[in-house]
Amino acid sequence: MAKKAFDTKVFTGFVFDPKDLVVVGIDCPAEDYPHLYDERCKDSIPEGFIRSIMTNGVETPPTIVKIDDKPIVEQGRKRVMAARIANERFEAEGGVERVMVRVVTKRAGEEADHFSSVIAENELRFGDGMLRKADKAKKLLALNCDDYEATALAFNVSVTAVKQWMKLHDCCAAVRKAVEKGQISASAASKLAGLSVEEQKVKLDEMLDSGDTTVAATSTSASSGPKRGKKYWRNVVKLMDEAETYGDLPFGIALCIGDTNDMQNEDYVGLNELLEKAAAE
Repeated sequence: MAKKAFDTKVFTGFVFDPKDLVVVGIDCPAEDYPHLYDERCKDSIPEGFIRSIMTNGVETPPTIVKIDDKPIVEQGRKRVMAARIANERFEAEGGVERVMVRVVTKRAGEEADHFSSVIAENELRFGDGMLRKADKAKKLLALNCDDYEATALAFNVSVTAVKQWMKLHDCCAAVRKAVEKGQISASAASKLAGLSVEEQKVKLDEMLDSGDTTVAATSTSASSGPKRGKKYWRNVVKLMDEAETYGDLPFGIALCIGDTNDMQNEDYVGLNELLEKAAAE
């Protein structure tokens, strides 16, 4: 008999093809098991998450409950849905590889207890702060020979975002502290990385005093170019909204709040044209 890796209790688990697991609201009506239904199952699955599942598989086992002889997902709907999409892509490519899903089983109990678990899974999560993400990204880059694509995949962000995080390591303590407190965005802070420590502090004070703490405002401040007023940015938002080019969140709004991590090169071209139009109105 093989020796156990650890001297502790061992449990037996189950492995499913994701299509055989039941996601309430997708594979059966929500009314059938309302205590195991979460509207999040209708949300779109981020592309980065799907790619991660295709590369690494489902690393965190979903939790299931056996009811009416069905393996119903209590926690981990997006993991199951992403695994299904991953397998569809493997099949479309003619491959034989499949993502299988290890699960944790629970006994069927009170409906309120199950729904409480559904809520707690998402509401009781604690994400890393921006500086901690930057530190972890730096460590991963050192381990994977500066593979920015793999690092971005691990964090489910763009390569551009990872590069911006790396610039935070070149920011002075005051700027880093402002990022950690949420006073300025990481994108905004990255624009100050090329300045001297004293210049960074001066620009930071100017930004905090004026309330211009987004990437757009910082780009203007760092380059000592003309400052834009509220009317200008309202025009940007309006034009982006009309263009409907950047998904559910118009890029103009993303620009104003500094959330531009997922911009592609072609986005900058269209952005410049719209900014010129906004300035002219």
